[in-house]
Amino acid sequence: MCGFAPLAFATSAVTGIYGAFSSRNMAKSNAAMSRYEAAQTREIGAFNEMRGRDKMSRLIARQRGQLAARGVDGSAGSALDLGEEAAYERFTEAQASRFNTNQRVTAKQNEAAISDYQASTGFLNGMFGTAANSMTQALQLWPELGA
Repeated sequence: MCGFAPLAFATSAVTGIYGAFSSRNMAKSNAAMSRYEAAQTREIGAFNEMRGRDKMSRLIARQRGQLAARGVDGSAGSALDLGEEAAYERFTEAQASRFNTNQRVTAKQNEAAISDYQASTGFLNGMFGTAANSMTQALQLWPELGA
C-alpha cells in the first residue's frame, strides 16, 4: 500500500498543475473572444452609423426634391428650416449610434480585462493550492520532513 502513496502524491500534483494551466488557458480564450467581439462591435457600429447617415442624406435629398417639385424655394424660410432640422437629426442619430457602439465596445473590453485577471488569479490559485496540497501530502507520506 505504501508504494501507491507516492504515485497518488505525484498524480495529485500533476492534476493540480494541469487544472491551473487549464483555468488560465480558458480565461485567456475568453479574453481573446471578448476582444474580438469588441472589434466586431466597433466595425458593425461604424457601418451602421455610415448607413444611417446615408439613409438620412437620401431622405433629405428626397425632401428637397419634393419641395422643389412643388415650387418651394429651398433657400428660403420654412424649407431652409426643414433642411437644418433634418441635418441636425442626422447628426443626432450619428452621435447616438456612436455612443451606443462605444458603450458596447467598452463592455466587451471590460469583459476581456476581467477574463485576463481571472486567468492570472486562477493560475496562481491553482498553483498555490497544488503546492499546499502537495506539502500536506508529503508530510503525511514522509513525516520526517516536518522535523
